[in-house]
Amino acid sequence: MRTTSLVRCGINLRHNIYAVSSGSIPSAIAIVRLSGKDALSHIKRLTRKNRIIPRQIFYSPLYDKNGELIDRSMVVYLNGPNTFTGEDTAEFFVHGGRAVVRSVCNELASMENTDYAKAGEFTRRALINKKMNIAQVEALADLISADSDAQRKQALKGDSIGSIIKPLRQKIINLIARYEASIDFADDVTTNNDELINEARKIIVQFERLEKSFERGTLIRDGISVVLVGRTNVGKSSLMNRIAEKDIALVSDVHGTTRDFLETKIQLNGLLLTITDTAGIRDNSTDVLEMKGIERSIDKANNADIIVIVVDGSSCLNIDDEINFLNDKIKWNENKKIILCINKSDLFNRDNISLEHFDRFSVTSTISSNGIDDFIKMLSTEANVLLEDHQDNSEFTLSQQRHIQLITKSRKFLESFIVNTSKDSAIAAEDLRDCADCIGEITGTIVNEDILDSIFSTFCIGK
Repeated sequence: MRTTSLVRCGINLRHNIYAVSSGSIPSAIAIVRLSGKDALSHIKRLTRKNRIIPRQIFYSPLYDKNGELIDRSMVVYLNGPNTFTGEDTAEFFVHGGRAVVRSVCNELASMENTDYAKAGEFTRRALINKKMNIAQVEALADLISADSDAQRKQALKGDSIGSIIKPLRQKIINLIARYEASIDFADDVTTNNDELINEARKIIVQFERLEKSFERGTLIRDGISVVLVGRTNVGKSSLMNRIAEKDIALVSDVHGTTRDFLETKIQLNGLLLTITDTAGIRDNSTDVLEMKGIERSIDKANNADIIVIVVDGSSCLNIDDEINFLNDKIKWNENKKIILCINKSDLFNRDNISLEHFDRFSVTSTISSNGIDDFIKMLSTEANVLLEDHQDNSEFTLSQQRHIQLITKSRKFLESFIVNTSKDSAIAAEDLRDCADCIGEITGTIVNEDILDSIFSTFCIGK
């Protein structure tokens, strides 16, 4: 694995970079960001002003190299190193028309040593200039992509992982020093292996707590998956449309209309939920496409965080039979979160249906919307219960796949160290060094170029 203490990652810091950092155009206002050693001279050229006061926004026309007016804008110059990138920075607040933005960018492109920024290049420069660490970069990416309040709050806490990881790594480094001293100076050092093994076990417990927090972090970061299952023509697609408050799925009285799963994302009380409508499950289908859709329905249900069983209240008399039929197909485990939704409430008599074996059920009508609000409240409750089930006493919640992989590898290195202390001291010492290097990758003490490329590929242009 090719690593270095901090990599330049193919970034030419002698060049200036620019990009639109305010999002899609056309818009009322667009922000063109410029970073690099020539930011001040570029401002002077565009504004035709010789005296620029740092950190003071000012109004100015912008001119091209021929002296023609491009636009009238607000401009600010931020002198480094106290900027986002650590470099001199300029921002031009221009009108958000495509022609205006294109003209400003073309003018910047014509200036010497000035390039259009790559995805995430501003943030990458911030990393290179030690304005951020890797964990903070990842947290920023999560914040930008956050769809729900829970994701936003988790992302804002994401950069605090350094306050947990750095002390852990220091403990491991201390272990290395003590263990290697006990080997090299066995006659002079009183430390015994039992003490070091106990220290290693304490660190392992902390690793395990972080690993456990990943389940909750994943639910928040990726969203809670909710899958609607049931026989054909029970109203799953109509229910999905009601939940999403828009027509996503085609609705028909014909059995087997839904051949494949459909997904939509909703926010529910600050949480992100992925709602999946699936093909109706039945035994007597001879249609190859429908049968394939049923297979996918079962697969989706098996991987769901919450299963919503939808039954037709107008024709179902025995709920247990329906549950057993679907469970025979899907085979969910007893810990799976399940909600029963009895649809078509306007066409059935509740007294004719036994619900004694089911404590979480909702009665709805997707035609009249009766019961939909109660169903959504129940769904929200189950989603929050799911998060509470994964709650622990960790002061931090892991949500990055990269972090959990490194934490798990670090734990395994420590476990290997404990085993090897009684077998091979050289291998045991190597286990500790590997553990320190592994955990150092989380905050960027040790940096892998390929990992950096992967992280920055998730950023947009202009950030």
